[in-house]
Amino acid sequence: MPLPGTICMNARQFPRGNAFDSDPPLMADATWVQPGGGPGGGPKVAFNHGQQWTVTGFSPAARGAMTAMFRGDVKENVLYCDDHVDYKAPEHYAYWNLGAHFFY
Repeated sequence: MPLPGTICMNARQFPRGNAFDSDPPLMADATWVQPGGGPGGGPKVAFNHGQQWTVTGFSPAARGAMTAMFRGDVKENVLYCDDHVDYKAPEHYAYWNLGAHFFY
């Protein structure tokens, strides 16, 4: 049984048909938006690194995801299959959605 926090099968490929196929991310900090879930009907946001993340709008995108227009200093750590870690701003295109939560 793997230890807690162990990443198993990190060499397994899950092709998505995009630029990430050559070195896909394994895990990252959670950075998400829930449109209309915040105070006054504005977006509710969650992030780990940074002081401010203001979502100024959304556009529909493929696969039921959303593209967000935002500004702020939010960063996330992303671990890739080749074992390197990037400290970067979130992508504008949501890579996953879970109901009304869009993960960037």
